[in-house]
Amino acid sequence: MNPRYLRNPQDVPRNGWLARQPETGTVIKGLNLPAAIEAVRKYRVANKLPLDGNLRRQVEIQICDTMPEDEACRKCRFLDPEDEKNPRHLRAWKSGRECLWNFALAIKGVLAAAAAGSSLHVTKEEATRRAGICAQCKWNLPISNCWGCGELGSAYRELVGSLSTAKDPMLESCDVCCCQNRTQIWFTKEVLGPVAESQKISADQFPDWCWKKELLQ
Repeated sequence: MNPRYLRNPQDVPRNGWLARQPETGTVIKGLNLPAAIEAVRKYRVANKLPLDGNLRRQVEIQICDTMPEDEACRKCRFLDPEDEKNPRHLRAWKSGRECLWNFALAIKGVLAAAAAGSSLHVTKEEATRRAGICAQCKWNLPISNCWGCGELGSAYRELVGSLSTAKDPMLESCDVCCCQNRTQIWFTKEVLGPVAESQKISADQFPDWCWKKELLQ
C-alpha cells in the first residue's frame, strides 16, 4: 500500500501533531506542522537515522501513519506511485548529501574556468531565455534537507554577482543536476560542460525542452 499524506495541512489532527518514527517507535510532537518537521529532523540527525530528500513528505507520511485508522481515512490521501502526479511540494526530491556534493563540484568548476581565463557568463538575453524554460519546468524544485546548501548556495550565487533576470523569483534548483537555476542560467558552455562531466551528468538525463540538454549535446 502506498504511503499517505495530509489532505489539508491546516486541519489539526485529533491528538495533535504526532509523528511516529518507524525505526524506533518514538513519537515526535510538534505544536504545528513546521514545528513537527523540525523536531523530526533534529531527532533523526541526533539518532543517525536517514532523512528523505523531501523531509516534509517524510513527516506527513509519519503523521498519517500515527493517526487512528478512521481519522487517517478522513484526513489523509495516498501518494501516487507516479511521483510527477503528486503535489509539487511532496515529490521525492533528491537528497541533500548528493546535492551538496554537486554544488561543491559546480563551484570548483566555475573557479577553474575563471582561473583558465574562460568566458564565464552568457548575455542577459540568453540567461532570460533559459530562465523562462526553467521557470516552467517540472524539475524546477527546492532542494530539501540540505544543511550545507545554504552557505554553498550563497557562494555559488556570488559567482554571478548582481546579474539577475525577471524570472529569478520563480527559480529553484534543478532536480536533475541539483544546481541552483538562477545562478547556472548565466554560465557558458565552457563552464557548464566540464562541471557536468565532473558530476557525471550527461545531456540525455535532462528533459527534451531543457536548455542544458541542448548545451551539453
